[in-house]
Amino acid sequence: MPGQMMHLYVGNCLWQEQGLRGNRSQFLLGCIAPDGVNAKGFAPKKVRWRAHLRARDLGVWKENALRFYQGQQGVIPWEYLLGYLVHVYTDILWDELFNPQLERSIRALTQDEDKRDFLRWSELFLFDRLACFQDWWKHGARREFARARALDINGISSTMIELLQKDTLFWYANTIEEQYGTAPPCFVTQIQAENLASAVIEQVNICE
Repeated sequence: MPGQMMHLYVGNCLWQEQGLRGNRSQFLLGCIAPDGVNAKGFAPKKVRWRAHLRARDLGVWKENALRFYQGQQGVIPWEYLLGYLVHVYTDILWDELFNPQLERSIRALTQDEDKRDFLRWSELFLFDRLACFQDWWKHGARREFARARALDINGISSTMIELLQKDTLFWYANTIEEQYGTAPPCFVTQIQAENLASAVIEQVNICE
């Protein structure tokens, strides 16, 4: 699944493309909120799936996301809720459009499952590390993101989301560098990120 910075990149693209007016800070934090369950380490599958409204069938997963979004309108601030929806759609469309090719590329490199798992995560995290130093983040979105106030959503506590927010702001890039190095990713590219953002924007437009 995409990491925090991919989610924030997609969200930032949507906000600008749609010309939205509102609390951009809360929207951006909503874009990582589902991953709050992992703020203290990888959560159990059941917890992760609930936080992401997940289903094995991608069509059902999309329906779950839309149902939650529609059901929480007027209950959760719209910017935060929209960010949450964008996160879930980003995961769905990544699985649908881009992950199959990434899996084929990795499987062609090695038969060792542990090495495949490392390569899988390194691709996603190394993209995120690069994004931490890009202008859209350093000179705009990061400042807005830092101002956001975490809120409880879908059973995920504001405390966990705030922990993930702080990690993204202060430690994330260094942690990636320590674990995966500084080389650019081989398969997860800026063009893929742009295409993913376009697909998410199209999906959100269908919902509204």
